[in-house]
Amino acid sequence: MKIIEHTGARLVCQDFSWRFGALFCAAALLLGCIAAADQPRAPWKTWTGTAAFFLTGWVMLYRARTVFDRFSGMVRYELWHIAWCRRWKIPMNDVVSVVVETPRQDDDPTTYRVVLHTKDRKGYPLSPMHTWGRERHETAAAAIRDFLCLGDRGASLEDAVAVMVSRGDRLSAIHRIRAEEALSLAQAEKRVDEIMKTASEKKE
Repeated sequence: MKIIEHTGARLVCQDFSWRFGALFCAAALLLGCIAAADQPRAPWKTWTGTAAFFLTGWVMLYRARTVFDRFSGMVRYELWHIAWCRRWKIPMNDVVSVVVETPRQDDDPTTYRVVLHTKDRKGYPLSPMHTWGRERHETAAAAIRDFLCLGDRGASLEDAVAVMVSRGDRLSAIHRIRAEEALSLAQAEKRVDEIMKTASEKKE
């Protein structure tokens, strides 16, 4: 993900992976040609590999664009794929935190994506899948926080953690706590439990 426009009125983020998608599709084409040339001796594994590469490439051919517009006060998201397009929009004032999340059940993450969390504790990913490059994701998230005037990264930490846990993503919540507060794994788990206990007491 990267920032492609940043003015006083608009912030535009874009994420696309057509290079990786094209690479996988090209690999599928190559394997398919090899298998076709070697018929009928081509092993079934070659055809399986061809299908796997093609499907992976197909999924990765996308472009996601998010526009933060001060004039309308809205966040607009569009995800274009070869066969379909998905859109959503939310009020900018509903966003309470912007976090960089990692895949679930990943103790040593190498892929990331930026997610908006709102007042109603919903998460809005700005990418359809996790991709490499933590630094560029952190840079984009920081720019979005600054544009939305959310202040310091940890200002809405408790809300962000509560949202992640409520979505069943406790592992990302623990990673978030460890990154923000430099805690050990055990300390981070305890901190998450404390935050959720506090959130539960507020509801009551």
